[in-house]
Amino acid sequence: MGAPTRARYMREKNKLTVVMVTVGIALLVTIVGGISVGQWLTAGVWETPVAIIASWVRGDASFTAAHAWGMGGVFVVLAVVVVVAWWVGKKLFRSGAWVDPASIHMASAKDLQPLSYKAAAAKAAKVGGGKTDFVGLPLGVHAHSGKSLHASVEDVGLLYAGPRTGKTSSFGVPHVLAAPGPVLATENKRGLHDHTRLSRERIGQVFCFDPQGIVGEAPSWWWNPLSAVTDETKAYDLAEVFAKAEMESVSSSANGNFFEQRATTLLRGLFLAAAVSQGQALRDGDHYVGEQYWLRDVQGWIAAPDAEEPPSLRILDGTIYKEVFNELVGIYSSAPQERSGVFSTVQVMTASLSNLQIARWVNPAPGEESGRGRKHFDPLRFLDGANTLYSLSKDGSGSAKALVTALTVAVCDAAEQKASRMAGGRLAVPLVVVLDEAANVCRWPKLPKLYSHYGSRGILIVTILQSYPQGEGVWGKAGMDSLMEAANWTVYAGGNKPGHLLQLFSDAIGDYYYTTPGSPGSRNSPAGPRQEHKDKIFDAAELSAMPRGRAVLLSSGNRAALVRTVPWMATARKDEVEASLMKYDPQAEETIHAAHESLAASRSNPDLMAGSGI
Repeated sequence: MGAPTRARYMREKNKLTVVMVTVGIALLVTIVGGISVGQWLTAGVWETPVAIIASWVRGDASFTAAHAWGMGGVFVVLAVVVVVAWWVGKKLFRSGAWVDPASIHMASAKDLQPLSYKAAAAKAAKVGGGKTDFVGLPLGVHAHSGKSLHASVEDVGLLYAGPRTGKTSSFGVPHVLAAPGPVLATENKRGLHDHTRLSRERIGQVFCFDPQGIVGEAPSWWWNPLSAVTDETKAYDLAEVFAKAEMESVSSSANGNFFEQRATTLLRGLFLAAAVSQGQALRDGDHYVGEQYWLRDVQGWIAAPDAEEPPSLRILDGTIYKEVFNELVGIYSSAPQERSGVFSTVQVMTASLSNLQIARWVNPAPGEESGRGRKHFDPLRFLDGANTLYSLSKDGSGSAKALVTALTVAVCDAAEQKASRMAGGRLAVPLVVVLDEAANVCRWPKLPKLYSHYGSRGILIVTILQSYPQGEGVWGKAGMDSLMEAANWTVYAGGNKPGHLLQLFSDAIGDYYYTTPGSPGSRNSPAGPRQEHKDKIFDAAELSAMPRGRAVLLSSGNRAALVRTVPWMATARKDEVEASLMKYDPQAEETIHAAHESLAASRSNPDLMAGSGI
């Protein structure tokens, strides 16, 4: 059995012995003390219990009611003392969560010195030149020593947390608030936005990309996804984002994969043609004079598979993109059944662009093509200050998750571009990217491949997943393994059933050793030697039952650690968060009450997993 379960078993096993010994001592003291008290009440003198009992045996005296009253009085006093001592001890020496005994077998404070505030501050001063007081993202408190733990300013992270485990309150919100510079946060609810927006507004400009009205933000600005399409590679990246976003809606059969691949190729060509029309992807020698086309026009092209003179072909015909042009010609001239299947698949991939509410965010209104009207979002300019982008989408087919992903890619690409022009190839002030509900709203195909070098660029990404299978559905097993390997720190905060992930964590946490008494001796044989045993510190079942408020931290070069999570309600910025909730959360009072109720419950009973869903 794992260390926490064994510790609980030993406590229960020893509890009966402790109770019996305590009761025995109490009875002995009651009898002995009661006899002396009774003798004092009877004769007015103190005598030892031995002398009193001897006098009874000789017949010189006898047991009286006073002796009974004396024993009763001593018993009452003892009971009061025991109850008070138990109550005081419980208050002064409150036990931790049932998993806490495992921490003595895991990383010590010394083992975690690279994650200490001092080490993180030294690393920040070395690579950042002391431009901010930011030392790294907070990871919680070491359960055994109480020392705070921080990721460095070059670390990217991965968080697994099931529903209602406090991932937003203990990680998402603190990470957004800790950022000294620009922040990008994705989500499918409004938690991060409502908890942190007011604080972020005080230090920079806030952009809220809310095409599905999750927080009710009006489209006071717009963004052109085609502005990121500078060549055929970027066009394919954007097409792949749309394909991945709607994978659940595309057949997984071999025939379906064929149409998906052809549809992605078609979408690349259409995106590239529209970008060329805007002057985004023109090269020396290219020539285009004509109308500008936007995403709404691309939707029109997709709806016309039988067009005699497709605008996309006319645009690309005068450019260097001959291969893309020829691929489009091949698709448009393919057999009607094949062409219909390809275009139908593209329509599934781009269904969100047909939603007028969504389309307003990614298409210019009349006159805005030339810069008038609403402000156009520029990822490079966004990175110039402590600005914040909240990017929200609902789950499901036809949602805005493709656009949320595309916007995330555009900002991170811009950050990488900016970092390449700075000292050391990294951003002087890091970009913090919190991808909450990443598998639902930010299905970024290339994320696993890019993860390993983003930290050194000053792009601090935290990918938050509910479970391993959820991520595997987006990136596959190889992609998830790449994410795990590339992440400098990985946290499991509970809420998962036993499976591949928990077995992986169990193996990474390691084993512990303990001894048990040998067999008892007898008249004919000596006692057996003590037995040494080895077992998992945490088995999968124990990890599955991880209580709210505790998490396991795996970090590069360090032993696994048991961590006490620190929700925003327990930080110095509690008042800021509550003020933000009062301004932006329609049910602020309920949210705040639930958060504090959850904190109080976890403090009074660390095994309690109830609480708000934040």
